[in-house]
Amino acid sequence: MNTKSLINMDKKNKVSIIMTVRNEEKNITNVIEALLRQTYEYEEIVINDNGSSDRTIEIISEFQKYSPKIRLVKSNGKSIGEGRNTAIEHSCGDILAVMDAGIYPGKDWLDMVVSPMIANNEIDVSWGHVIFDTKSRIRPSSNIDLAIVFLTKYPENKKHTKNVPSSAFRKRVWKKLGGFPEIQLPIEDLILMEEIKNLGFKDIHVFDAKAYYFVYPNSFKDIFKKWIISACCSFLVKKSELGFSRQVLIFSMFFLSLFSILIDIKMVILFFAYIIVFMLSKSRSNKELAKRVFTDFKLFFTVLILFFVLNAARLFGVIKAISILAAGNAPKIVYKPRGFSS
Repeated sequence: MNTKSLINMDKKNKVSIIMTVRNEEKNITNVIEALLRQTYEYEEIVINDNGSSDRTIEIISEFQKYSPKIRLVKSNGKSIGEGRNTAIEHSCGDILAVMDAGIYPGKDWLDMVVSPMIANNEIDVSWGHVIFDTKSRIRPSSNIDLAIVFLTKYPENKKHTKNVPSSAFRKRVWKKLGGFPEIQLPIEDLILMEEIKNLGFKDIHVFDAKAYYFVYPNSFKDIFKKWIISACCSFLVKKSELGFSRQVLIFSMFFLSLFSILIDIKMVILFFAYIIVFMLSKSRSNKELAKRVFTDFKLFFTVLILFFVLNAARLFGVIKAISILAAGNAPKIVYKPRGFSS
């Protein structure tokens, strides 16, 4: 009997797949179909709807007719953290595997991400590997998609990455943490990861547990809006996907070099030098994508425009965060007692 068969026979470690969604009619079919094709025998897929106004619920309900493992619960417009907690509260699993509607799991994703936890009860958290797709695996990758990944994401082959979607953790961890942090900002995942680290939970990185992120903003306008929110959130809670201090340094260098032009037009050289250094640093970390960027004029021009769009959005995000703090409306993080389990 092979290892996979032994794992699937282990009923002491029931696995629930957890999702929270809102207005995902364009993406939900892809992820549900991928989850139904998983090689690992899980107990259920618990999907919390966070107040969708499109056909998301209708599509999920259609899938329920064909698969009794799909469960739909509703939390009516609460934060992402509250939505995840609602799904978990309705789950039966000892191990919770987290997925999002904009991510497509490979067929062995669940098997790979939970196997270390089944084999070793001391492992509390398993981090799968999210690949930011630039190769049209799920949908055609546009120049904007490629530019976003080049400027803001890590390369496909980077190891030891952490993302809450594509992770698995024991329910006892969720209970001890007080659940996902409930905050009215889309940054609960970074807060949770920091708490997991601070409390000393034993974790593992599983590079072969691959899932593909494929839903990117499709216009500069949408990117601008999204990055304003992202920058505002990062400034308010002092956390960032790529490291808050690093992001502050990059942001400061950009505007320092830009401001220097206002003092002396000759300083435009400094500004363009900064852009060149920044692009080269990105090229070193993602050589494969860099080759495409610097050999395709349209893609390079898209990257250049996006560079300015992102930094402008960060400026507006910081201003928004400062105004929120000045008004005394700093967001509060709420944890609720969930009980404890050994």
